[in-house]
Parts: sequence; C-alpha cells; structure tokens
Amino acid sequence: MLTIAARAALLVFAYYLAPFENAGYSHVALRIVGALVVVLGAAAIALAGILKSDFPIIRAFEAISTFIVVTLLAFASTFALMSSNEPLAFSEPLDHTAALYFTMTTATTIGYGDIAPRTDGARIAVMIQMITNVLIVGVGLRLMINTAKRRARST
Repeated sequence: MLTIAARAALLVFAYYLAPFENAGYSHVALRIVGALVVVLGAAAIALAGILKSDFPIIRAFEAISTFIVVTLLAFASTFALMSSNEPLAFSEPLDHTAALYFTMTTATTIGYGDIAPRTDGARIAVMIQMITNVLIVGVGLRLMINTAKRRARST
C-alpha cells in the first residue's frame, strides 16, 4: 500500500510541476497522444508484470491503482492545457487544481456542474474521458484482474 501511495504522490507532484501556460494546440494534441501511449504502454508492462509475479493479485492492485492515477492526470493535463489555450473552453479558467477537480468529478460521474465544457473541443475531450472511464472499468480492470487470477491459479 505504501508503494501505491508513494507512486501516486510522485505522479501528482510531477503533474503540479508541469507547465500548462502558453502551450499551443499542437502541444495539446501531442500530450493527448503521448498520454495515451504512456497509459497503454504502462498497461502492457503491468500485464507482463502480473504474469511474472509471485503475488499476482497484489501486483494487479498496484497496476490498476497506477493506471487510474495516470489516466486521471493525463485528462487533467489535457483540460488545463485546453483552458490555457482557450480561456473560454470551460466555464472558468482551469489551473492545475481546477483541472484535476473537474477530471475527478467527471470520472466519478458526480459532475457538480460548477465547471462545464463550453467549446466543441472541450466537449469532445470530456466525452473521450467518459468513454475512457468506462473502458478502464469495463475492460482494463477486468483484464488485469482476470490475468492475476489465472496467474494465481497456475502457481
């Protein structure tokens, strides 16, 4: 558990160090693609680690936790960049904390409504997050858990 918390804290720390001001739209697209590559690469590495682990259930829990944190931070970064490039993209400007807050309320389907996407680009990015959230729960978590169960049975 300490490893998971430390990894999450390190990732959040790195997120807060990332500059989002004055980045062009090409940077937004590159970061989205880069984040997707990182998330998918991390998932592949995690699955390989689960298959090799002597404690696959624990390894799966670590992988799932990290996967969720990385995905949330990737979307928060995207929204912060979008807001920096186009201040009217959301109902209020998004700094690091506001972007992370908006990402969390969207991911948990709470959606307080205090921050909302206003431009088509922002709405599309939020819809991508919604689909990603469903895929993470429906496919990603199931894949990691089933892989861990198969590995645990084979030992």
